[in-house]
Amino acid sequence: MDAAFYNHTKSCLDPSVEIYHAYVLSLFCDTVYLLCRNSSIYNLLKGSNEWNDRVLQALFSNFEQNNPGKFGMCSEDLNNMIRHISETKRIRNKSKIDFNLLQKGSQLKKTLKEVFEADLKDFLAVNRVFGLQSLIDKEVVKMWDMLSIYKDKNHNLYIREIRDIFMKYEEYQVFGMSALQIFKVLEVNNSQTINIPHLLEKEYDVMAFEFLQFPLLSELNPDQLHYLREQLYPEFDEFRKKADKFRDEIADIRFEPENFKQITKLFQERIGWGQTGLQHKIDEQLFIQFARNLLPEFGLKLLLVIAPVNKMIDYFHKARIIPMEDCEAARRNLDREMDLNQCNLFFYVEISDKTLNSKKI
Repeated sequence: MDAAFYNHTKSCLDPSVEIYHAYVLSLFCDTVYLLCRNSSIYNLLKGSNEWNDRVLQALFSNFEQNNPGKFGMCSEDLNNMIRHISETKRIRNKSKIDFNLLQKGSQLKKTLKEVFEADLKDFLAVNRVFGLQSLIDKEVVKMWDMLSIYKDKNHNLYIREIRDIFMKYEEYQVFGMSALQIFKVLEVNNSQTINIPHLLEKEYDVMAFEFLQFPLLSELNPDQLHYLREQLYPEFDEFRKKADKFRDEIADIRFEPENFKQITKLFQERIGWGQTGLQHKIDEQLFIQFARNLLPEFGLKLLLVIAPVNKMIDYFHKARIIPMEDCEAARRNLDREMDLNQCNLFFYVEISDKTLNSKKI
């Protein structure tokens, strides 16, 4: 069972939420694919030795917005200087002034590179990305690069990224969701009776079942998180098999009111409301207890969400993850190959602040 998490670099979702999903999903999924701001920044930093003038100019423009006047120049000044340096390099018989300019230009680029590297490291550190490093090294978490999308202004590039996530079921069996508060989510309480979720009339409604609870894991270091995965991953063997079977069965069911009772019944039979055994295995882990004691006021809930791809495309637009025209293009492309109203299984990690009565943040 693999998980893929998508979040466009210009979406309204806080980038820290991307990593909260990765921490939880990495504990029991075979592989977690991240295609988001953090993964893009991670790859950008990793390839810093290959930065060219265009990359430096783009980073300078972004940096200048948050730190105006730090270098005593604006983006236009830098662009003119880089152009002047490029022209000077082509001069065959260079003067002393030319060599001084090239030397100053080289030193400026080196300084900019160091500043931008530190800035990107700070961004990743604030979002706790480096806590995943051990799992990244072992390819449990794979960091996809979204910034390459912007090398071509054709927006169909990232439509294809989304399409691949939806269509390659054998590779991406579960899709990590984000910012589900945009939906009217109905949670079904743990119960031995079959509760039929009554969907509201809003067009973005989904069915959501509370599954497991975790503390905030962002304070764990890479070795601790890796150890925790090694302890918990085998405990989820049975769940992965059940989830696979459940996902395959609901794929033949359309997400319509007359089928909600059947879907809920299948959920109870294949997965079940109560997960006290798994929850106990999680709670008895020392690093889980350690994380819970560090940040007792925060918690994470793992929800299993049932929704059709059609609603997920609407969600991408509502969450400002992709613009409407791209949603329509994705819808047309997918409609040729699948029923957009067939049920799908997704994960959602809800972040709650217990000091605010578990209100979503």
